[in-house]
Amino acid sequence: GMIAKLSAENRILISLLPKTLTRDEIKTWLDGLRQLSSVTVLYEIGAAKSDGLATGIAVKYFKEQGVNANGTDVAAVVKELRLAAASRHDYITGLDT
Repeated sequence: GMIAKLSAENRILISLLPKTLTRDEIKTWLDGLRQLSSVTVLYEIGAAKSDGLATGIAVKYFKEQGVNANGTDVAAVVKELRLAAASRHDYITGLDT
């Protein structure tokens, strides 16, 4: 199912390391979290008190995944996601949309 497909994709992505993710790839990874039952990371990013704290959560997530993502790029994407979420409220309240 979905999880098997994702882990296969992750294996492919990880096989391409140590390439650093582009901003688009960072956004794709974070957007992809919406499809998973575990949307905790995304929720935490949306709910964090500041962009800085949200970025920290995202950076930690990428580290745990063993993925190289530039902090500046992650910060930019996180800020963009949080702005979009604030205008739509979907990252926090509408995770099922």
